[in-house]
Amino acid sequence: MLHIALLDPAVAQEIENPISSRMLIDKFEKLDTIDDYKSIGLEVKPRDIMRYFVRVKNDVLDKFITDENFKSLDRRDAEDEFVYQNSFKINKQYYASLGEKKALSCHTAAT
Repeated sequence: MLHIALLDPAVAQEIENPISSRMLIDKFEKLDTIDDYKSIGLEVKPRDIMRYFVRVKNDVLDKFITDENFKSLDRRDAEDEFVYQNSFKINKQYYASLGEKKALSCHTAAT
């Protein structure tokens, strides 16, 4: 599972394109938010959060395993590592850069 917090909703498609090119998206959805966020004590409107249920495409995972020398790693563990690295790259490009903070990614490993 991959979550993307859209600090700038304009980057949604820009982020989704590389995800869909490397991963099969089984389902995606925007998480519900409350319109009257101040009524529950929040001062700032919650960001839009997109949830993706993904699996790494077989050919992409095969190349990743070979390139990173993960042949001794269980395939599922290699897939989790790929998703983790993908989240790290999104954060580096869209959040940790010196420029504007546009999005933040986190993932949950499959069990």
